[in-house]
Amino acid sequence: MTPTKKQLDKSLGSRRGATATRARERADKRNTGPAAIARLLAFIPWNRVLLHVSIFCFWLLVLSALIAGVKWLDRPVATVQVVGELNYVSRGEVKELLSPLINASFFTSDLDGVRKNLEAHPWVKRASISRLWPDAVQVDLEEEEPFVRWRNQGYINEAGRLFVKETGVVVNGLPALIGPPHSERLVFDNFQKWKAELSKVGLDVNGVIMESRGAWLISFTDGWELNLGKQDVEGRLHRFTVLFEKKLHQEREKIASVDARYTRGVAVKWKADVTPEQG
Repeated sequence: MTPTKKQLDKSLGSRRGATATRARERADKRNTGPAAIARLLAFIPWNRVLLHVSIFCFWLLVLSALIAGVKWLDRPVATVQVVGELNYVSRGEVKELLSPLINASFFTSDLDGVRKNLEAHPWVKRASISRLWPDAVQVDLEEEEPFVRWRNQGYINEAGRLFVKETGVVVNGLPALIGPPHSERLVFDNFQKWKAELSKVGLDVNGVIMESRGAWLISFTDGWELNLGKQDVEGRLHRFTVLFEKKLHQEREKIASVDARYTRGVAVKWKADVTPEQG
């Protein structure tokens, strides 16, 4: 039986659909198969990729070498050298203050913190710390130099600063200053001024006392005191200086004390069994 036209058209359509399906399947295989991957790889700029990878690896090696080098160089601190003459700070105190440095990192140890701790010690005027590669630290210490004794408990330096208020350290041969609390600057300044003035007439001041009521006394290396009171102190000192230069200096070894609290002259107390010359 001869197929009709409708049957022929349907058969032809089916063959065309099958052909299109097979074409799409072949196209899909070309886009997803090994061939597609090969085509994709062909578009990658391998030379440039290799260059960047090489540069990255180079800097990675350099960084690793630097880290290894720093670790090799950064050894624990094994030795602490103390430079400077120590008269008032004990070696034990210095060792205790420097203990944070022992076995600490050579490069990252807190030298500034240790320096501040050292300078917090009342007898340490200045401290400096430096690293000595490979594993040592050098500490330079400068101590305070006591200039005068204050209230028999502390010391004032040459600049007039009370650097230690109370200490068991005894330094012999220093002038002694005494005054009410917080009066150290005033007493020190008067000591300096009067010492300079009285040295012109041959007197050596070794102490000044400011009493709580404001009266002043000056002591000399001769072993006697000058009482100036609290009124017109500079005027009384001037009168005494004139009198001492004119007459009293001739009998200075016989003087027990001098009271300058008078408007016209001074009262001299002589040592026992001493009769001053009349003149």
